[in-house]
Amino acid sequence: VEDTVQATVLVDRMDGGAVRPFRVHFTALPETVSGERFSADVRFSEIEENAYRFSNYADGVFLNGEYLSGYRPQGECSAIWARACRLRAVLVGTLKRTLARPYSGMAAAITMGDGSALETEVRDLLRRAGLAHVVVVSGLHLSALSGLVYAALRKLAGYRAAAVGAMAAVLLFVVLVGLTPSAVRAGIAMLLLYGGMRF
Repeated sequence: VEDTVQATVLVDRMDGGAVRPFRVHFTALPETVSGERFSADVRFSEIEENAYRFSNYADGVFLNGEYLSGYRPQGECSAIWARACRLRAVLVGTLKRTLARPYSGMAAAITMGDGSALETEVRDLLRRAGLAHVVVVSGLHLSALSGLVYAALRKLAGYRAAAVGAMAAVLLFVVLVGLTPSAVRAGIAMLLLYGGMRF
């Protein structure tokens, strides 16, 4: 729909009161800026039992949201995750401008975990081929990134400094992709690995 976006929203207030933050997926929200706070009247429903239900669960999304009315922007959020979200949006935008579709959507999904530009046909093809995990940021992505950082730094500064650099890269990347459960789980494993190498 024109002037709307698909988005995963972190809900931290409901019916005027603070709640434990949870993620909700909206298929159509008024066009908004990544990392922006807003309020609106919405309706929540269970995730549909389709081919993507478990991948939504893996990303920590357990509800669908339907926008009803009353969209009110409330400015940029200053939290670290919101700043990372804005940075991710800039990087994904650069990919979209640099590469043609469907390659831009695939590149954004593989490198940043942003599947918003991934076409349905590509999703279905990956799922049928058993490769749906490639577009969910997890151990594959963190292993590749931290391994490259470690290999580059080991030649320059030795293995202990390289392990510290790899740990920093893991932390930054986990925050950048939005602290999804799959990324956090893989990040903890990578931190334990490189922490052991460091000490």
